[in-house]
Amino acid sequence: INWVVNHIQTPRLLPRLELKDGIPEDFSTMVIIPTLLTNPHRVIELAEQMEVFYLANQEKNLYFALVGDFKDCKKGQCMPGDEKIVEAGIKAINELNARYGQDIFYFFHRDRQWNEAQSSWMGWERKRGALVEFNKLVKGDENTSYTTKIGNMEKLSSIKYIITLDADTQLPRDTAKKLIGAMAHPLNRPILNKNSTRVVDGYGLMQPRIGVAVDSASRSFFSLTFSGQTGIDPYTTAVSDVYQDFFGEGIFTGKGIYDVETFNIVLGDAIPQNTVLSHDLLEGSYIRAGLISDIELIDGYPSHYIAYSMRQHRWVRGDWQLIPWLGRRIKNARGEVLENPINAISKWKIFDNLRRSLLYPSLFILLWLAFLYLPGGLGLWIGLAVITLAFPLVLDAIGKVAALSKKQYIQSGKDVIWQVLLSFIFLAYQTYLMCDAIFRTIGRVF
Repeated sequence: INWVVNHIQTPRLLPRLELKDGIPEDFSTMVIIPTLLTNPHRVIELAEQMEVFYLANQEKNLYFALVGDFKDCKKGQCMPGDEKIVEAGIKAINELNARYGQDIFYFFHRDRQWNEAQSSWMGWERKRGALVEFNKLVKGDENTSYTTKIGNMEKLSSIKYIITLDADTQLPRDTAKKLIGAMAHPLNRPILNKNSTRVVDGYGLMQPRIGVAVDSASRSFFSLTFSGQTGIDPYTTAVSDVYQDFFGEGIFTGKGIYDVETFNIVLGDAIPQNTVLSHDLLEGSYIRAGLISDIELIDGYPSHYIAYSMRQHRWVRGDWQLIPWLGRRIKNARGEVLENPINAISKWKIFDNLRRSLLYPSLFILLWLAFLYLPGGLGLWIGLAVITLAFPLVLDAIGKVAALSKKQYIQSGKDVIWQVLLSFIFLAYQTYLMCDAIFRTIGRVF
């Protein structure tokens, strides 16, 4: 159904300003990379990446920041090597600002806080907390756990938008200005409901299309085979989809641009502590995410199966943590019980992710029952499982036929065969991973 709809429905392209004369001061924007910093070498790598972002997006009123956390620690607030990480960040940012003669690069770093639920010293609420606290810092709130702040702090108060990227995301040439132009268009500006608990019109956040980097896609046989897989997976292949085309809302996958003030007002105290690991979908539901299908960011892809599996495990745990938001009432960060502000389509997005995570366990149970109880030939049920795995891949290949040469068509066919075969081989282990993530999370949530 998704495939058919995407091929018969005209994609809804969001309007945007051209910003022909550059980015105005009123639309000042900061590009940030919130990430764990585990050693000085990693800090230097990310500083170099920020420099590449700048060289591809040289605009006035556009700034770049590395927003860091230390890795978790059971023994104490500080670990050996922490000071070297901070020193490397300070040195790298000062060198960048000196090299280009402008105060456009920043470094922010948080101290660990004691988390009773995790019995560990860690960055408050991990990546979600890093964004929440950073937004408060931009708005002048000094009561955050950011103890290292390098750069011209006077410019922070002028920041209207933030572009948040993962550590392995690439920001192509002039993409930042295009994203700002989309957010700044009058028809896209966010309008809140009367209680300021949700954006009801316009967009508080915009998610571009996500492409896979060529170097990461060709790094191994696994990534070469699976990186082109689409099917119905909103995390890795966000393109124009049913949600945006029919309901005017997309799905936020953690990389995009958002309005700082709207984020602060709506999400500052919306989500209780120690409840949500995968915050992207939920944040997009509160402040209304728009999918900009004609702007693309480039993302990395896992080079081997174990990395891919661990990522899936983490995502599924995050999906099942959102179960409370399927109900009519939820708790906020202050412990108050409120009417659930997210709309029906946002609840469906959450439910659909839960459905998706049950695919492999369902197929495994089907095959187990086929060997023991189900009537008819065993080949019938195995064939049904294979068709279920193959169907979205085959549809995707059919959709690409017109645009492919004969050589590409043959290669695409080989990739589909390998994907189906390996997915069938991985079926039992994927079932184990999904069940572990689901039951572990349900136990923690309830």
